[in-house]
Amino acid sequence: MGNLGLLGVLLLCAGCVAVPPPLEEQNVNHPAPLLAGPHQTIELLAGSLSIAQAQWTSPWHHSALPFDELLPSWNVTSPGAFRVEVQVQGPELESPWLDLGGWGAWPVAELAPTKFAAGKVAIDILELSQPATQARVRLRATDATQLDRLTLCFTDSARLGEHAFGGKQRTVPRLAVPGRRQTDEAPELAPRICSPTSVSMLLEYRGASQPTAKVAAELFDVEHDIYGNWNRAVQGAARFGVAGYLTRINDWNEVASLLCAGNPLVISIGVKPGQLSGAPYTSTNGHLIVIAGLNGHGQADVLDPAVAPGESCSRFYSLNELDEVWLRRGGTAYVLGDKSQPGVQ
Repeated sequence: MGNLGLLGVLLLCAGCVAVPPPLEEQNVNHPAPLLAGPHQTIELLAGSLSIAQAQWTSPWHHSALPFDELLPSWNVTSPGAFRVEVQVQGPELESPWLDLGGWGAWPVAELAPTKFAAGKVAIDILELSQPATQARVRLRATDATQLDRLTLCFTDSARLGEHAFGGKQRTVPRLAVPGRRQTDEAPELAPRICSPTSVSMLLEYRGASQPTAKVAAELFDVEHDIYGNWNRAVQGAARFGVAGYLTRINDWNEVASLLCAGNPLVISIGVKPGQLSGAPYTSTNGHLIVIAGLNGHGQADVLDPAVAPGESCSRFYSLNELDEVWLRRGGTAYVLGDKSQPGVQ
């Protein structure tokens, strides 16, 4: 079972429901989880929720920490287009419904805004200028839709610089994730597809192998002209039969727990010159790699898709350096294929 350690995930809705009851009838308990860092990942829904009216609104979730960043992910099965929207509140803050993204063609005139006075959706994450304390999510679809998983990760970004990262001496043998190189694809595509290439490695690991170019085409975000949209990567993997969620990692003990449960991680890094020894690049504003193991000597066993054609993807990167290029930048990770609820022990 996947385990996010002390993130304290709450399972708010589960099972199969034909039509969700009105919000005032949904009696949901929100005990405050114990937090070990600046992130809290919660699962608003796991199981299957059939939305016959093509619209569903979650209850309000009261976060265990004030948050100024919110990272969503979802697994949706729909014959048509859908949009996912969020609304947040705080002591002196109330947002309108904000568009987080979706799938398929949606009338532009019906799109929710992506910004308001106190924040904006920056492609795949909600960034606030003042903290909120609760959030709810709405799914709108053009057809009857099935929602299989809805996960939110809350972050107090002020704590990123002060948080200590434990677990650096943990040992986890390398998981048998097959390596792939983005540089093996068409020259016009190769520099842009680190995320689809990393996702394709995990799809093959989970027994759902697809050509990297096909994965890239599925994950492409036409609205922003990018292949690296985080929540779209998770939804795209689900469309290939491998469900998953986004999370943000607090320390290396969480990484070890996920790896021990058989869950390799796709992680998002940003590197300045001299920050990542042994990497096939000197710097990158944003890049995705796979963590497949920990060697017990302060290094992660990774697969980096940016290697040159013919080279092995396998690298050992220093955990101290990954602290700076990954964890202190937010610790964002894709967990693909774990059927359990994140954080449930």
